[in-house]
Amino acid sequence: MSGPILDPRQDMTRISRRSFLWAGAALLGAGGAYTWLNSRSLEGGKPWPFRKAFEVNERISRSLGQGSAREFTAKEISTDARVNGDRNARFRLADWQLHLEGVGGPRVLTMEQIRAMPATEIIAELNCIEGWTRVIKWRGVRMTDLLKALGIPVDGLPEHVALETPGGEYYVGLDRESALHPQSILAYEMNGAPLTEAHGAPLRHILPIKYGYKQLKYVGLIRFTKDRPKDYWAERGYDWYGGF
Repeated sequence: MSGPILDPRQDMTRISRRSFLWAGAALLGAGGAYTWLNSRSLEGGKPWPFRKAFEVNERISRSLGQGSAREFTAKEISTDARVNGDRNARFRLADWQLHLEGVGGPRVLTMEQIRAMPATEIIAELNCIEGWTRVIKWRGVRMTDLLKALGIPVDGLPEHVALETPGGEYYVGLDRESALHPQSILAYEMNGAPLTEAHGAPLRHILPIKYGYKQLKYVGLIRFTKDRPKDYWAERGYDWYGGF
């Protein structure tokens, strides 16, 4: 025997009411979860569940290996090389030196010495956390080539690297694997010309496997250390690892 014939309009009304109730419950649940998350105690400027999620992502990324960022052709270079960040270091260019620590004794280098080292060019994306990207041609010395030129063996170096501007007002922390990545370059030229102050002269760190906030401009100090270094933006809620 066939069942009662339902009015399609009544059936749609019943379904719509049920869907509305489910949607309301979902919104209430999501709102409650959001409120709970944001009410948790802070770790590094972020509610601790978010910070723990960053740490899990870092462990997964480091266990899988980072790979390399895509490299581009000269025809793909962006004509509008946008400045990432507006924080300028306070130092006199004539007084600039690169200080290297944690490698068996402090070293001090001039730009002339750095330019005399084997140079590398790379055309890669600069990805800003604000959502924009530019393809830039960089020229400088690989971090590994700088160490090699100074006779510093890579094996056995401490597991973290701190980079700071002269005076230490701005700072970035990296894991050793990232700092010594083949695409990790201390750049002094951009698109065939010397760096300008706005873009980090006289020396900036380029690391295309990371977001722009992990690529320090105005590098004045590189320190290898066993302790996890502080990081300017991680202290303000960003991911310490900062990889893609």
